[in-house]
Amino acid sequence: MTELEYQIEADIEEQLLKNPYNCITEYAEGRLTKIGRKIFSYLVLQPVSLFAPDIPNKEGVSKANLHFLLLGPPSSGKTSCALLMRDFNSNPYLFQDVTGAKIVQDLLGKDKTSLICTDVDSIFRDMDLIKILEGILGEEHMVARFNMRSQSNFSVNATFLGCGLFESLRENIRYGFLQRTIPLVIFHTKEEKVLIVQAIKDGMFATGQKMSFMDIKWFYNKIAEVQKNHNDKFPKIDGYLVDDKVKNELFRAWIEIMEKNQYPEDQYLTREFYSIMKYMCNSAILNMFNREIVKQNQQRLIVPNRHDIGLAKSLFNNEMKAKYNILTLSQMASNIKRENAIKFYEYVRDNDEISYEYKQIGKIFAEQKIEKKIRE
Repeated sequence: MTELEYQIEADIEEQLLKNPYNCITEYAEGRLTKIGRKIFSYLVLQPVSLFAPDIPNKEGVSKANLHFLLLGPPSSGKTSCALLMRDFNSNPYLFQDVTGAKIVQDLLGKDKTSLICTDVDSIFRDMDLIKILEGILGEEHMVARFNMRSQSNFSVNATFLGCGLFESLRENIRYGFLQRTIPLVIFHTKEEKVLIVQAIKDGMFATGQKMSFMDIKWFYNKIAEVQKNHNDKFPKIDGYLVDDKVKNELFRAWIEIMEKNQYPEDQYLTREFYSIMKYMCNSAILNMFNREIVKQNQQRLIVPNRHDIGLAKSLFNNEMKAKYNILTLSQMASNIKRENAIKFYEYVRDNDEISYEYKQIGKIFAEQKIEKKIRE
């Protein structure tokens, strides 16, 4: 049975149309215990971000696309998340080890594609590939590559999900790549690991969840059809209706985060203000079948509600905490002399104010510094 022929049950259709965010995150938690709800609280918005209207500003427009970097130890569920997103996303491009030339060749002529990398270590070791992806993930969404034999310069509308170990982080991503992505960190306590294995045990030989991935795929396809003008019953959403009161509320949320944490001075974090707007707009589009829609100047504008605004602030707050920890630890590691790398390692290890998952990241930055010292 093809996706177009799939017949969804009436009660499941009603649930998805009324509350897609909770339905999809709960489905993900059922598939991935102690991972799904946390990670898919973000990832649920990515498939619709490819089809969401652009966000207008004085300089033109900004794409609503969302890009994620999923970090965690081995066997923590990163690849499972990636494969689930492959099923949900439109036109997925799954890769693990690819050259810059290959990805440029494969993306030429593609529209609305979902880049999914199951091992970002190969990306972070290749500055040519990093620069190509930075262009794709940036506001310009351009692929630009020039050499003696050929040149490529074209736009591509894409989202990105990269998965990797903490060890994959390199100091050379802190300026461009990290700012263009939203870092999501997976870590499990000993107690959570037991619950995960118990869930795996309980799921063996069971009939599975009432809601299936095909139901969720059907829902995402329905949104895509609307935005492609392929749905006769529900016209396309052309934009958003957001008043100054909401914009000022989100701006204050950004200011509070900037004042709360002392980010490295070389980080302007202006891109991050777009994040909070993107969360709100994509949440509204995910809920297009239950949101207010106003017609203005022959355009259908969706009105984000308090759920969309509250979700945007919550997701943004967690994003900035993650970036603060990674950027601060990266800067500290960059500034220390190589002979002091062991002291930095011990500082991170013994600092109770640093959570366990970020201790691992800080120790990795220190270990990279120690390795450079040994090679000298």
